[in-house]
Amino acid sequence: MLGMVRLVAACALLAALLVPAGMVRATASSTPTLTAPGTQTAVKNGDTLTFGGTIGGTSRTIQSATLRQYSDTAATTEITGAAITLTVGSDISASGTTISGSKAVTSFNANAVRVMLEVVVLDSSDASTQTGTSSALTVDNTSPTYAVTYSRAAPLKAGAVTITVTATYADGTATVSVSGTDLAGNTGTTVTSGGTFAIDTTPPVSTGVSLTSSDTGTASDRITSVAPVLGVTAESGSTVAVAVTKDGSAFTLYSGLDSITGTGTAVTWTPLGVPASGSTGEALADGVYVFSFTQTDAAGNVQSSASTLTVTVDTTAPTAATGLAFTASGGTVVSNALNATNTNFTVTAT
Repeated sequence: MLGMVRLVAACALLAALLVPAGMVRATASSTPTLTAPGTQTAVKNGDTLTFGGTIGGTSRTIQSATLRQYSDTAATTEITGAAITLTVGSDISASGTTISGSKAVTSFNANAVRVMLEVVVLDSSDASTQTGTSSALTVDNTSPTYAVTYSRAAPLKAGAVTITVTATYADGTATVSVSGTDLAGNTGTTVTSGGTFAIDTTPPVSTGVSLTSSDTGTASDRITSVAPVLGVTAESGSTVAVAVTKDGSAFTLYSGLDSITGTGTAVTWTPLGVPASGSTGEALADGVYVFSFTQTDAAGNVQSSASTLTVTVDTTAPTAATGLAFTASGGTVVSNALNATNTNFTVTAT
């Protein structure tokens, strides 16, 4: 047996020595590529890796192919026992000079940081081989973390992402869900807005206003001798801004009375003026008051035109008459008397 081994070795050496001068022996070559799925630039458990690239040589075949896993970003420290052997002909193959194939990796090594494709090509014309390696891909099985921050004062903060959506909205309710996908295709847990929120693009139609206190004197003429009390109806959660004029000039309401919170039903509102002294509001003095109400709903939609109500406050009794004059008319007129010929009479108070 020993003699046979020596004979084979001698034959191989003799064949090498018999290559004519100037003839170059064929040499196999391999330039493989390794690609992550889709637009990913990194890979994770369960991803299908795609193989490509070229091989060269006179009569070349893929002798072996291996996915090697590394524990460092430089891909210099291979993880012992973590190599994934590819099946030539099913996982990876060559047609002419082109390498093709793919492999779904159920689970990368827990310590893997980088993965690289190694392809060994055999040139049968001279039994030469060459090992080629692809560029390394990052292995990333860590789900991303993220935060969505919104602030009226500072809508963009360091580390935050601001997303502006321009669209035509229909009134109703909606739910916002946010998820993140990193370069390896890891998708984080979906964060939901905590229920639904209202979409409301419709301004309030109007604010209902009525005089609810006694309308003394002639009914419904809104001329009253008592302190006026108004009923104000607005959408629930809305804010109603109140402006008042008295006899054509701006009138200042007592503190806190220039705003009303809507409840969806009538809210009793008693207007008071600013007192000359003291800490309580002052009843309205005689005059013509015009109350204007502008509603802003909870979504920020503003009533297009104010709702108004005019009320006249008159608490002053008329001056008493000091004299009466009686005058008859028609027929024979007799001073301060009526007779059968008179058809009418007039009493004048002075």
